[in-house]
Amino acid sequence: MKKLFVLCLFLSAPLFAQQKGITLTGRQYVLREDSFTDRPYGEDDISYGAYLDMFDGIGGWRIGASYATGLSGPGEADSVITPEITLLGAEGVWESGFSVMMDYIDDETGTDWSDIYYQFQLGLSIPVGGTFQLGIHGYFPVSDMGDFLDISFSEIDYGVSLRAKF
Repeated sequence: MKKLFVLCLFLSAPLFAQQKGITLTGRQYVLREDSFTDRPYGEDDISYGAYLDMFDGIGGWRIGASYATGLSGPGEADSVITPEITLLGAEGVWESGFSVMMDYIDDETGTDWSDIYYQFQLGLSIPVGGTFQLGIHGYFPVSDMGDFLDISFSEIDYGVSLRAKF
């Protein structure tokens, strides 16, 4: 049922949005001690992502994936590809989002998909010229929607982004 929900979100994306952009991200992970400890990321692991953003007014969608290799988290994964779809909200320089994600994990036992999980994000995206935006964001992934109430600021992942609008 959850996979069907993700497919419906993807198919409902506004492909003919008024504003589109390509976003490149870099993200540093923190050590999880309380929330969502089974993710394959460890302290100071870094992932890089490429996404297509589609905005119509103050809302929009982000579709893409991130990639990380040489990870130090649980399971000692060799690499992880994380496709995601994100419902974005933007007002001025503020940007927020809610993502649905899955990890494709390659480790010593083979490859496998993780369960679907969710992520909340909040950040600033500052215009640089007419075409580009630089951003800094905080991310809080959760395995269950109820875990959002247990947010700990020491477990927020941080990232930077560069968006080119077209």
